[in-house]
Order: sequence, then structure tokens, then C-alpha cells
Amino acid sequence: QALAGQIAGLSVTSTSGAPGAPAKIRIRGTSSLNGTQDPLWVLDGIPLEGTDVPQSNVLNDVSNIQQSSIAGLNPADIENITVLKDAAATAIYGARAANGVILVTTKKGEKKERVVFQYNGYAGFQTPTALPELVNGREYMELSNEAMSAAGFSKPYTQEAFDKYDSGLYPNEYSNTDWIDKIYKSRAFQTGHNVSARGGSEKTGFFMSYGFLDQDGLVVGDGYSSKRHNARISVNTEVYDRLKLTGQMSYVDFYKKDLGYSGTSGVFRLSQRMSPLLPVMWQIPDENGRMVDSENWSYGSVRNPLQVAYESGMEERKTRVLNGIFNADLKIIDGLNVGMQYSANIYTRQVDEFNPKMLSYYSDGSPLKANEDAKDYISQSHLDVMTQTLQFTLNFNKTIGRHELGALLGFSQEWENRSTLGATRDNVMVEDIHVISAGMINFMNSGTKDEWALRSYFGRVN
Repeated sequence: QALAGQIAGLSVTSTSGAPGAPAKIRIRGTSSLNGTQDPLWVLDGIPLEGTDVPQSNVLNDVSNIQQSSIAGLNPADIENITVLKDAAATAIYGARAANGVILVTTKKGEKKERVVFQYNGYAGFQTPTALPELVNGREYMELSNEAMSAAGFSKPYTQEAFDKYDSGLYPNEYSNTDWIDKIYKSRAFQTGHNVSARGGSEKTGFFMSYGFLDQDGLVVGDGYSSKRHNARISVNTEVYDRLKLTGQMSYVDFYKKDLGYSGTSGVFRLSQRMSPLLPVMWQIPDENGRMVDSENWSYGSVRNPLQVAYESGMEERKTRVLNGIFNADLKIIDGLNVGMQYSANIYTRQVDEFNPKMLSYYSDGSPLKANEDAKDYISQSHLDVMTQTLQFTLNFNKTIGRHELGALLGFSQEWENRSTLGATRDNVMVEDIHVISAGMINFMNSGTKDEWALRSYFGRVN
């Protein structure tokens, strides 16, 4: 998001307002040469594979999951960013760079630098803006009559219906509910904190940091939230003026909670599909004859969005990424260096979903027959990925008078192992115990394993 508006040809858009949702990045439009429209991210010289991995069908999730370590990177750890937009980007990275390359360099310690401690943080509130403005109950009735009449059908609302609406005495049939206003909070809290230490001695430099981000959602019921912890350490040193060593480790712990229902069944779409003539809760008369809320949610042609916000369960995603990079550069003679780089990226993700029974009742309190077939649902999935890279380079540079000669010869290998495991069940014995073994019927499970490898040779002469 910090890149938005900074670089010509780079488009950064938010596809969701949910806490923890990533931004969509496009460089010079879209293309599909390599099966994705995302640019290739290179973190400290290591390409981060953004392979789209479809979840198993048993999990009833048709969306793809992008496994990418960049999503959990702490912005406070970034030293600089370079965006490659032209064909030269593919010279080293091949077809993976068809959509451009974003090079990210993280902060490192400087030699002969005094130790500096730094803290920055913030706390604030987010508020919803640019919300849809829906028609009120009377406008809804008028437009419904107009639409049906134009289609050659009879008008659904007579003058008697308009009189009942104006009287305010029939809240179960003729209310005036602004569902958009009902599902959103007025504000949601967000806070972020970063602390770092940086310094160095005669031949050694170090950088350490820790970051924390906490974001609440703007939908009532607290169905959306995210938290992220980042830790990073980088050390570089020189040995006998010929050998330079650099090592860094980073760890990300990311938690994201969403409501159990989404899409056309989610709270956002339902709030725009629900009739404004229905109340939030069915109304019943009290001992004084006044109409008050009952304990049952109203329902219409679609489910009540407030019921979804409060009672649809949750989907929790817990992602952990451990990344290590080791570099060595040996000066053989003046102008001739050999370099080696090894990295390992361990990515794990667990997704837990629980959808309780969502029962519906008529305005008089009697249950719908569909309640007899209602089932709660629980699922759990695991993804484990380990990606490793190994690279060797031989670099020659020589200046002779006014002339400069350079040559580079390199070898690179990347390989990845991936496994998935998922299970679902229905009819959980106790709704407060969200474990697979608590489900009593419809046992389903699946698991996959796959691996790939890429070996490259490259060279350059200047």
C-alpha cells in the first residue's frame, strides 16, 4: 500500500476492506503468460514464489491461496524497493518476470556504526466511508411497483400497503431498516508498533527488529480481525579482508479471522439484498401493547445479514513463515570474486472453520420446517511448504586505463516441497468444542503432495 502512487505504471488497489487482506499489485496492466497476473517479488536476492495453490475440493473453498512471504514482511524493515517494468527483467528471472519484478532490500547493520535503538508506533480508529446509500421502505415499494408494472405484472403494493407503512403499526411487514447502517460500526481500532536496534563494530554490523500489528474489523459482531508479529535479525561480518559473510533470519506469525459466510451469502451482499421493509428482529407486543424486539431474527427472500454477522461462525487462518538467507563472498584475487547464497523458506498455514446451525423462525415464534435439516459444519486444513534456493556466481571486473571489462558466470537452483491435508465433518456434538473429532456425520478428508525444481545457468559480459 505504501507503493501506491509512487511509481509510474504501478497500480496498487485494495480488493477487500477486511483486516489483513492483501493489496492487488499490477505493473503496466495485466498479462497471463505465466498463469498469474502478479509481479515476481525478490526479497534480498531470493525470488518469492507466488504460486496459486487451489485448496482441495473437500474444503468447499474454490478460491485460490497465494503462498507468498512478502505478505508478512514488516514495512519498517525495508531499506529500499526497486520496480523492474521492461523486458530486461526477464533476462535473469525468465517467464516468472513476465508481469514485472519488485526487488525488496531489507535493512542491515553498518560497520563502525554506533548502536541505535528506534521505536515507532501508532494507534487510531478507522471509520467506514463511501458506503452504499439504499432506498428507504417507501421508495422500495414505489420502485417495486414501477419495475413489476413495466414488466407487465400487477403491482405488488396497493394503496392499503402504503397506508400501513405510513401508520408505523405494522413493523413486521412494513418497517424501514437501513441494513448498511446496521452492519457497520462507527469505528474500529488499529495499532502498530515497531522496535529495532542497529549498529556495528570494526568488521561486523547487525540489525534486529520486532513489529506488531493489530487491526479490528468494521462489521458488528467482531467477525473480522487480524494480528501480525514480525521478528528479524541480520548480521554481516568480514573475515581476513577477503571473506564477507551475511546471515539473516526472519519469522512471521500472522492471524486472520473472517466470518464463516462470504460471497452472496456474506454479510455485505445480504445487506444490499435484504428488503428494508423487514425489521432486524421480529416484533412482538409487550404487556403494554407496544411492539418490541423478540429473540428471533427476521428473514425474507435471503438470510438476515445481522444474523450472519453475529451467528455465522468464523474462519481462522494462522500463518507462520520462517525464512533464512546466508551469503558468502570470497575475494580470490583483485577483480575476481566468487559468491554463494543459500536460502530456506518454511511456510505453514492452518485454516479452521466452524459454521453453527442458523435457525429461522416465523414472526409468531414458530420454527421453520427447514430447521429440522440444519447442520453445523467444521473443517480444518493444513498447508506445509518448504522452498530452498542455492546460487553460485563468479564475478570478474577489471579496469585497464580508460577501459573496463566485466564478466559474470552463475548457477542457480530452486526446489520446493508442498503438502496439504484437510478434513470436514457435520453435526458437532458441542458447539463450543471446535475440533474435527467432535463432528458426528459426513466424514471427508483429503491430502496431496507435490514438488518442483528449477535449475538455471546464466552469464553476462560487459
